[in-house]
This record gives sequence, structure tokens and C-alpha cells, in this order.
Amino acid sequence: MQSLRCVSSVSLLLLSFAAPARTQWVQTGGPYGGIVKTFLTTDDELLAGGGGGVFHSTDNGASWRVSNTGLEYTDVHVLASDGTNLYAATYGGVFLSQDNGETWVNAGLAGVDIDAFVVSTSSGLTILYAGSAIAAVVFVSMVSFSLSSAGWVSRNSGTSRHLYDVTANHGQDEKAWACGEGGIILHTTNLGATWVQQSSGTTNTLYGIAFMEISGGPVTAVGENGTILRTTNEGTTWMPIASGTTATLRDISDFNFHVVGDSGTILRTTDNGLSWYQVPRVTTRRLNAVSNGFSGIACGDSGMILLRQSSVSDIWNAANSGTAADLHGIPMFSSKDIVVGDMGLILRSTNFGGAWFPQNSRTTTRLNHAEYSTNNTSRVYCVGDGGTILKTTDYGATWGRQQSGSTRNLSSVFFYLSDNVGYAVGDSGTILTTIDGGGAITAIDEGLSGVPLVSRVDQNYPNPFNSATTISFQISEPGFVMFKVFDVLGREVAMLVNEQMSPGEHSIAFDATGLATGVYLYSLTVNGASHTRARRMLLLR
Repeated sequence: MQSLRCVSSVSLLLLSFAAPARTQWVQTGGPYGGIVKTFLTTDDELLAGGGGGVFHSTDNGASWRVSNTGLEYTDVHVLASDGTNLYAATYGGVFLSQDNGETWVNAGLAGVDIDAFVVSTSSGLTILYAGSAIAAVVFVSMVSFSLSSAGWVSRNSGTSRHLYDVTANHGQDEKAWACGEGGIILHTTNLGATWVQQSSGTTNTLYGIAFMEISGGPVTAVGENGTILRTTNEGTTWMPIASGTTATLRDISDFNFHVVGDSGTILRTTDNGLSWYQVPRVTTRRLNAVSNGFSGIACGDSGMILLRQSSVSDIWNAANSGTAADLHGIPMFSSKDIVVGDMGLILRSTNFGGAWFPQNSRTTTRLNHAEYSTNNTSRVYCVGDGGTILKTTDYGATWGRQQSGSTRNLSSVFFYLSDNVGYAVGDSGTILTTIDGGGAITAIDEGLSGVPLVSRVDQNYPNPFNSATTISFQISEPGFVMFKVFDVLGREVAMLVNEQMSPGEHSIAFDATGLATGVYLYSLTVNGASHTRARRMLLLR
């Protein structure tokens, strides 16, 4: 395959035919009004790129069809090939096609105006060179051929240590870092195809790592014994930063930078991570995750959710999560807040944490982290134990499963500028990458599964009863269960269950001590009011 880059846009596409004595040109209409910047030939097609995207012709340019699926930026400057995959360099980054230009996925340099681009192959690697006149810089990326695999792909991390967090450069998502057990830090510059261990200078386990979207693009990692490390040269050197605490630090936010950890520890920096101070403690529970984009939210053990009072405040207030389950993960930021935790619990809020509602995750597996792409906040990814990967495309209202190809516990997932390019890490050095949004989603819950979440709610026994009675029920799916008792005026008099439960038979005891003789209602709700069953019972003194 060959690529030709035009010096400037032209109004008509011209095709050349060689003759023995001279070169002859025949005019044709061309695609998109004839505004063409680049050509690429394959075995049976001519491809053109320009202001309208990528176009195909099978009749020497007489007619054209467009193929812009997945091409987020349609001003195409250069088309190129490595012999297997096609590349489109645009004013907003580089895109990759694995099906001869029919569909495209982001391959890095999101938001960068690429003016020059060339592909070279050597020693089993594809080497990409990209130049930008506006950014006045040349980019180089070495990409393994296995990048073309669909869905989630397992990568060789070179370690068997547990990995707890992963992040990527917010402007160049081919560059990523993972951290974990014993102070390990890994770095990739080619979308996860290969990883290099960096010298962190510590043996303390690192639980959180974040790219700080500020001038210089520092990366900061946090961990055991109050450890904070910072690099401004992509990890060539990591410098220790005083934290003022010996508490284990569990997570760091990518924006409005805060760190959370054990015993309710919350740290804040106002100088981009050069120094940190503790904000007033709200709880002594362990805090596992923090997000500080649109709204400041932290979550932790025993259902703890904290909300930051304002974008400039050091005051955090406890919110009612409605659960006692341990909570482990929050996306970077979103207009629809998501928190995940034990027993497949997913909580969703549409008012910045004012009220939380459980979602049907269709799993009882512990979920450890959640993330989404800023280009499409409707798409959220969750990872958990046993290789679990869940995805939603409607802000968390419904969830489906993706095939991870792993049974290892997954601790963290990261997406950012691209809806397609993502990373996941976990136990025993597990690293997974994707360039197509993780592939297909299966078992999406549309509320039409045909099997009701509440299969049966029995009449209490005995009924009537004097002071105590037992109520049995069955649910057919894992879910967040609330079992309440009301009087005939609709006032809640008891909450018997308020937790995530597994499918099957369950029985609960109701002690009516202190209540007056009369009729009472009991209501079982699973994953919201759409799955509610209620019955009456009679209390006689």
C-alpha cells in the first residue's frame, strides 16, 4: 500500500495515467466536493481523506462512498497503512481501522492537530511518527501488531505483584501508568502493548495514581505510610512529597486534587501537589475513593459517602447512602454520580449525591472501581473480583457484562478522552487493554428479562400476631433490598432490611414491641420502586 499527501486542498480530484511520452490527467468530481488532502491505495480500493472524512472508490474515482463510523474528527490530513491496519491522522488525533477503513477507533493524541504522519514496521512492531505544526512537536509510538485484537486484551506486565490503580495522560492516552504492591510503578507509551518498570524509590504499596491535568502534566501516586510520589518527567524520576500523615492513602482525584485514606484521612493541595495539608476529619472510617470533578465525592467502608460543601471548601459532609456495605470506587467526574461496592452494589445519584438509588448490576461480585470517558459520560465501566467488567451506555441506568478473558480480581479501570481506549489492572500483575470500548456487551438489563426480581412475598406467620412474626420472600436476581413496615396512614414504622442480597429464599423476623394494635403493611422493594410487593398483617394485643 502507498500513501500520498497533497500539499494543499484542491477543489477537484485528479487521477493520473502514465503514457510513454507524457503524463495525462483526467478530471473527476471527487468526494465531498473534491476537497482532498490525502490518498491511500489498497488491493482493490482507492481511499481519499479530506474535509469530509474518509471516502472509498472501487472505480478509479468515478464514484465514492463515505466511511466515518467512529471517526470523531472528520478533517483527515493523512491516510497510512502498516500492511494490516489503516491509520487516519486528523486535526483531532490519530484513528485506527482494522477493517480496511470501514470503522475507526481512537489510537491516541486526542485533540492534537496532526499535520504529518508516517508508519514504519520493524522487528514485529508498528512504529508511528506524527508531527504537529501547531504543537511544534513530533510524536513517536511503537505499537504491537496484537493491538488489533478486539475487546479486552491481556498484556504482559512483567510482574506478578498486585496492581491497584491505573491512569493515562489526558492528552495522549497511549501513555499510561499502573501502580501497586511493593511500590511498583509500570509505564507504557504504546497503548499498553509493552510495559517498563520505573524506579519509584519506595517499597510501600501504592494504591492510587493520577495524571494531573495542569501545566507540565505531573503524575502523582499515593500509598502506605502516607506515601506521596510525584513526577514531572513521565516517571524518569519520582520524588517523595511530605504528606503529614502515616495513614495509608487509598486514592487521589484527577482534578481539584484531594487524597483520601484510612481513618477518614482527607488531604488537599493548593499548589498542584507540591505540598499537602489535612482537612477537618468527618469520619474515622476508611475512605477508599475520591472524585473532585463536577462535584467532590468520597466513599468508604460501611456505606460512607462524603460530599464536599463547595469547590473551594475544606468542609465535607456525610450523605445518606442507604447502605452499610463497603464502597470502593467512584468515576473521575460525571453529571450522574456513580458509587460501587460490595456484593455487586452500584449506587446512582442524579442530584450530585443528594439522594442515592441502587441499580441492578446483575452480579453479587464485589465491584472495586468505576470509570467513564469524558467524551461520552453515558458510558461507564466497572471492574471487580473474578475478572468482572460491567458497562453501561445510559449513565448507569442499566448494566451489561463484557468478556475480560481473566479470572483475576480487577482493581481499577481507566478511560478518558477516547470512548474506546481503556486500561484495567488487577491481581498478580494483570493488565488488560482495549481500543474498541471493551467489545460487545452481553446480558443488558432493560427491565424486560421476563423474570421478576421479586419472585414471591409470603404472608407473615403467624397472622394475626401478638408481638413477633416472620416474613419469608424469594428474589430471583441479586439486588439491593429494602423491606419496610408502614401503618395505615402510610408512615414508616420499621426498616427490616436495607442491603444488597443474593438471589434465593430469605426470612426476616419482625418485632412489633411498642406498636399499637392495628393493621400494618409491609413492603419489599428490590432495585427501586419498579419491583415492589406489599401485603397486610394484623397486630393484636
